Amino acid sequence: ILHDPPVLLLDEPDTGLDPASAETLARLIRSLGASNRAILLTTHNLERALAWADSVSLLVDGKIVERAPTSTLTTDGLRRWLVETGSVG
Repeated sequence: ILHDPPVLLLDEPDTGLDPASAETLARLIRSLGASNRAILLTTHNLERALAWADSVSLLVDGKIVERAPTSTLTTDGLRRWLVETGSVG
């Protein structure tokens, strides 16, 4: 972030954060995204994926099997993707 990169890769950036710090991070990520940066964020937290991202992709065995804008999804919809693709039982 310090060198103003055009692309940010964030792997589970909220792991270990308390709720207040996670919300501060969420505001930072949203503001960086609004400034025309590409942000690739991995998370296992479905609610955060919907709250933080503009779109969500589901990877299975390293391949994108589903993709949609978050404005068209719900947490239940994301869970359905996981079940339909066999990602969870």
